Amino acid sequence: SLFSFISTHVLVRGFYALHNTKIPLIISLVSVALSVSLSYAGVFIFSWGILGLASAMSISAVLHFVLLFLFLHKEIGGFGVESLIISPLKIAFASAIMGLFLWGPMRLLDQFVFDTTRTLPLIGLTLVAGLIGGFVYFLLAYILGLPEFTAYITLIRKIGNWRQVLTASEEVMETPSQTQEINPL
Repeated sequence: SLFSFISTHVLVRGFYALHNTKIPLIISLVSVALSVSLSYAGVFIFSWGILGLASAMSISAVLHFVLLFLFLHKEIGGFGVESLIISPLKIAFASAIMGLFLWGPMRLLDQFVFDTTRTLPLIGLTLVAGLIGGFVYFLLAYILGLPEFTAYITLIRKIGNWRQVLTASEEVMETPSQTQEINPL
């Protein structure tokens, strides 16, 4: 699950970078003990079968993530929790609205404009709905002030003037002249 991935690949390595392996070990032991206990209860006591196993693993993964996050937050004296929570919520909101603006025009255009039994009109419908949804997402990203949107625009601007960036470079590559000897390796 996503929580397991983040826990093991990001948060635990944060502790390792701080030369602290004790806290992740203890939290992992608690998480494994909870997973085994909940799995046993889900399968043998409540007779939930595979649903009990999946629930137990999900609950223990979420607990593992939360404990590692809280202890790492305490260990390093805090970090931008607001940017870790607010920005993804803004992205999720913009994505949900974009989804509505993809679905609505797609349904209307499918019924009244495009004959989607053919390939080219289907491609046209996809392009039109995708452009509308993309426009709505970028507009919301701009309105919500997402820092990722600003970084994206900055990157596009840098790519847009690549000739100017390359001509402003002071690095010069010399080509070997005919008088220089080229030695093979």
